[in-house]
Amino acid sequence: MKMDINIIISIFSLVITLSALFGVFYKMKYQIEELTEEQKKYNHLQERVAKAQLAITELDVNQQNIKQDIEEIKTELKNGK
Repeated sequence: MKMDINIIISIFSLVITLSALFGVFYKMKYQIEELTEEQKKYNHLQERVAKAQLAITELDVNQQNIKQDIEEIKTELKNGK
């Protein structure tokens, strides 16, 4: 049986098309994995920034308390003399 040239071309086109689709899907999967990793890093960074902001706020409150304590001590020393 002799194969028609159109059948050979159709099979060849099908193989090329499927190969191209596989390549595109593989690349998309790879890019999605990369984006997922970047998102994880970004989320981790946000958590660290939030913790740093809380620590800074606590330090600011402590600093204000210390300033008030110093002012109270100064006032007591002036009144005690």
